[in-house]
Amino acid sequence: PHRPGHELSYYPGDCNFRAADIIVINKANTAEAKNVEMIKTNAKKVNPKAKVFVCDSEVTVDDPKVIKGKKIICVDDGPTLTHGEMTYGAGKVAADKYEAKEIIDPRPFFLGTIKSTYEKYS
Repeated sequence: PHRPGHELSYYPGDCNFRAADIIVINKANTAEAKNVEMIKTNAKKVNPKAKVFVCDSEVTVDDPKVIKGKKIICVDDGPTLTHGEMTYGAGKVAADKYEAKEIIDPRPFFLGTIKSTYEKYS
């Protein structure tokens, strides 16, 4: 639900969405309600026989006190942030949830393949 519309526009996810017997809309607790509704509507349009389940996915950390009030760097899933068109991942969700003081932008410190991959997809 963080990338509504992608279920219809990205291969092979679109094929799975259209052919599935069950569609799970996960992470609904961290998404905007309108996005969840859009995906439910798309499911009814293109796969009306599928059962749709809306689920939450809690982001947790071992010790929230380590984050609260601290400056942090988030290390997230590369494909989600590089070519998945997301501007944030679970690290940002955790930083917000556990009240980090600041998220440090790591981009000025990128080197090698991380730097070139980021430049390619930015």
